[in-house]
Amino acid sequence: MPWLQYIIRLILFNILCSLSVCSYAGGAEENPHELNLGIAPYLPAPKLIAQHSPLADYLSEGLDESVVLLDSENYKSFQEYTQKGLYDILITPIHWGRAAESSGLYQHSVKTRQSVFASLVVRKDSSIVNGAQLQELHLALPPNHDVVHYLALQTLRDYRVEQGRNLRVEIIEPYSKALDQVLQGNVEAAAIAEQNIEKYLDNPQGKFRIIAASMPMPSFVVMINSRLGYEKINKIRKLLLSFSQTEVGKNYFKHSGWQAFLPLDNDTFTALDADLLRNF
Repeated sequence: MPWLQYIIRLILFNILCSLSVCSYAGGAEENPHELNLGIAPYLPAPKLIAQHSPLADYLSEGLDESVVLLDSENYKSFQEYTQKGLYDILITPIHWGRAAESSGLYQHSVKTRQSVFASLVVRKDSSIVNGAQLQELHLALPPNHDVVHYLALQTLRDYRVEQGRNLRVEIIEPYSKALDQVLQGNVEAAAIAEQNIEKYLDNPQGKFRIIAASMPMPSFVVMINSRLGYEKINKIRKLLLSFSQTEVGKNYFKHSGWQAFLPLDNDTFTALDADLLRNF
């Protein structure tokens, strides 16, 4: 009977779901002896898991406790699970890490040696030569989930140019169109992650000038759930700082591009607060 087949399929589906190691809520609630490692989905899930499984294995061995690498469908679901505190160990862009700590659920631990910074660019024939001259002009920025958004605003603050006071911000989506907006004269400047300039145009040096650059910030930070307690948090931190000294770690950092895990000081971690916390 069709209805009987439907019920059987439904029962089987529920059994499979309960056994899945990729279930966030299930992993967090039904496996108290596992630690959930979440990583911002900057790569497709299969590549992300393949690249970062060595880290999960290393932590499992060092902690004598299973560390499960949990992928997420997209950035939105990753942030939702972060906000619910379902990760025990969290690797995330620094601005999301700061928001996670502000919620009271996580503590900052270490950072990647690899860094990111934003460049402010104008057309090569523009009369603008520095950030101070952007007063009352238009700056193209990515949406506020992108760290470049905050790096650019922080940089202009040093020139006494601020959003909501004397700077007109234009959010461009998709942001791959930002430099086109500068070329067409729709905005006077754009903020671009330095490593992405070549991605947008074949020869940016022939069409643009850089008028300012932000301070470098770590590409990613590691956050640890406060519920793990001081001793385990400290042990995880020590393991992370030692990872680059192992053969597995050296290979891991070579392929990820992160270079190493380093101590994360509070001044670096809170450097973007002036513009960041108003959005979270």
